[in-house]
Amino acid sequence: DHDVARCRNVHAPDHVEQGGLAAAGRPGDDSELAFLNAEIDSLERDSARLSALQGSIRELFRIGPEIPDSALEQAVAAREADLQHSIGTVSARLDHIVSERKKLVTDWNTIENAGPDGICPLCRQTLGVHFGRIGDEFSRRLEEIEEEGLSLCGEQERLAEEKGLITRQRPALLEIRTIP
Repeated sequence: DHDVARCRNVHAPDHVEQGGLAAAGRPGDDSELAFLNAEIDSLERDSARLSALQGSIRELFRIGPEIPDSALEQAVAAREADLQHSIGTVSARLDHIVSERKKLVTDWNTIENAGPDGICPLCRQTLGVHFGRIGDEFSRRLEEIEEEGLSLCGEQERLAEEKGLITRQRPALLEIRTIP
């Protein structure tokens, strides 16, 4: 009980510790009451601001009630780490298909320059009647690579936008952390 009383009086004015609020009525007590009312108003404003910021973060990042308010920043940081990983994966995949496309175009140019009477640089046989089918196969594969590249570029843009959203929310996250 002594610890509870001590905790309640940590920020209480001296007259409250000595005689409780009933002892108020001495000169100067109005200013102390005004001070306490101002503190209450400040705490209520902070509480409303904190609630608004947390609600905004939850809505922007679609964070449900299963994540407590105290873990919002960690949830956003975890999402940012996932984004970084995904951005790296997409970037590596794009690099791979760019190099695959370059090799495919080089191989096709070699085959096309050899013509139907030429030798296939890959299997060392005469291209002959297969030349048209080989051209179709190269065209089909180039088309697949281009479609995948467009898809990956779209994914890369989406990930970058979400990462930018996190970056733009850093001030709000900092404010949440600093509100008492």
